[in-house]
Amino acid sequence: EKLMKPNVIVFFTDQQRSDTTGAGGNPCGLTPNFDRVAFTGTYASTAVTPQPVCGPARAVLQTGKYATCTGNYRNAIPLGRDQRTMAHYFHDAGYDTAYIGKWHLDGGDYFGLGRCADGWNPDYWYDMRNYLDELTPEERYLSRQTESMEKYDIREEFTYGHRCSDRAIDFLKNHSNRDQDYLLVVSYDEPHGPFLCPRRFWEPYENHEFHRKANLLDTLENKPEHHRLWAGDDYMAATRPGFSMNFKYYLGCNTFVDHEIGRVLDAIDTYA
Repeated sequence: EKLMKPNVIVFFTDQQRSDTTGAGGNPCGLTPNFDRVAFTGTYASTAVTPQPVCGPARAVLQTGKYATCTGNYRNAIPLGRDQRTMAHYFHDAGYDTAYIGKWHLDGGDYFGLGRCADGWNPDYWYDMRNYLDELTPEERYLSRQTESMEKYDIREEFTYGHRCSDRAIDFLKNHSNRDQDYLLVVSYDEPHGPFLCPRRFWEPYENHEFHRKANLLDTLENKPEHHRLWAGDDYMAATRPGFSMNFKYYLGCNTFVDHEIGRVLDAIDTYA
């Protein structure tokens, strides 16, 4: 009889602050599904990323190496073909490996090239370029405008996050009767801007004032100049008294991605 190894499912979200989760100390109930995982497992509350920039941070997570080893020190640099990712290690162990969602490691633009990276199952590869290819030119523009949430009735089915979840659920369903272990990565773009989710997720935060942390008041006067340049004018404005901390679209997309994670968690319970 074949000895089954544990299946592994990895969720990625993008630009999600730890203090937008209940496990991270937020008392507002913004992320019930994230908390459902955190409170029934191990929550690494003091973990920090060795690379704060998107692509390099993803390279670290994929390879287990510092950016000085991967060569990915900024965005738009492709992960070297000599770099082994989690897909290679799991594939060598006999796993089916599926990556669904934002990749940001192929050297293309923000959306990627739409081509399956080495080591992953091409039948389930679905990066942001693949999503854009499903849309009309008008829909592509709409999908990248924050004002679309006010102007249009955005349906869940239109969003990238929902379509990623659909593919993850399909993968789980198809594997329910297969005698093969799997690694499934579901990588959402949310709650990264420019923000897109149905009204019912962001409207409850219409008048919600996000708590102001002390470090937000740091003017960076005693920090290196490149810190101030990277922070930009938006950050410097946020240090001034009276600045509005209403982030309804960000918080709405934060709750929306939690909802999508919940859909996949429910599928795990059904098909595992």
